[in-house]
Amino acid sequence: MTYPWSDLAFWQSGEFQLCKERIDDDIRKGFVVNPEKKSMFRALSLTPLDRVRVVFLGQDPYPEHRLATGLAFSIPNAVPPGDFPPSLGTIFKEYQREFGYPCPPHGDLSKWAERGVLLWNTIPSCRSGKSLSHDWRDGAWDGLTREIIRRCDGRGVVFVFFGAIAKRHLVEVKSSPTILMSHPAPRGQMNTKAPIVGSRMFTTINDKLREIGLEPIDWRLDDPEPQEGRSGNKALGRPRADGTVPRILQN
Repeated sequence: MTYPWSDLAFWQSGEFQLCKERIDDDIRKGFVVNPEKKSMFRALSLTPLDRVRVVFLGQDPYPEHRLATGLAFSIPNAVPPGDFPPSLGTIFKEYQREFGYPCPPHGDLSKWAERGVLLWNTIPSCRSGKSLSHDWRDGAWDGLTREIIRRCDGRGVVFVFFGAIAKRHLVEVKSSPTILMSHPAPRGQMNTKAPIVGSRMFTTINDKLREIGLEPIDWRLDDPEPQEGRSGNKALGRPRADGTVPRILQN
């Protein structure tokens, strides 16, 4: 069995074994873990290393179980705009302000992932209803995030760090351009020098991509012009969106 990013050393580490044991222990105790196991590394499934151009580094999954998808800031397509979480709402405010686009009809950011934006939470799991509950004191998840950053930095990408938890890993970036933003949660937008709204974040990312010789990202999400065959052959070359994870986690 193969899976995305399969050669990461973290999958064979004691730290990963510890993460699995703690997650299984939470489940045995009756806690719900966000996201579901099958989706925990969905960001890696949708954005293989050779396609990464931008890395969004968030905090941890949405605490509301129905919203956690394995992609940082993304939510299921079926969630109506009136139920968008505040963090995503902040991102979409800048998206609308910067480009003049309408608010997307859904909060599914998988198109960004398929276009080369790795939507990674630095802590990829939490107990449902309790943010940062898997920010364990020994930093058991840290090795995975560090290795992902180093791999991407070695290729040359644009990193965007959202909030203090993500910025703990800023030291790992040695050669790639970085953008530091506040966390998009409303509290993170208060009394900050790096608010998202008004930052021209998306244009800045694309400018930095051009500077390092990479194609800019198409950020549009609302599909103004239907494309023929979008459910046909065109989709065959896309990464799987089924949340494929290392077999070792599923055992």
